[in-house]
Amino acid sequence: MQLSTVERMIKAGWPVIVLDEQLQMVAGRFNLATSVICMTENIRDGPWSALSRHPFAVHFEGWSNRFNKVAPSPAGKVYQVMIDLRGTECDIEEGTLSRSNLVSAETVVQSA
Repeated sequence: MQLSTVERMIKAGWPVIVLDEQLQMVAGRFNLATSVICMTENIRDGPWSALSRHPFAVHFEGWSNRFNKVAPSPAGKVYQVMIDLRGTECDIEEGTLSRSNLVSAETVVQSA
């Protein structure tokens, strides 16, 4: 079984701080990362996570719900939406290997 970068760092003795509160993102936006990456599922949404503090997230939720394959997020939360535009390419940044798709991003912004 292959270990994640975080798991390798822990095994190598690097200190780990486990967060129990998400302070910046809108409520629900961190749920995917929590379930896939984080060491705990007990992360609660902090005071800055309220939907009232993230009007664009609410707007985007309404926009994404226009598509019949996107289920609405639970009340009080906004989940992420993965958008795949067939035929577009993902750019990989040298050094960080961060990935982005500018064509997808521009299409979403223009149609929102």
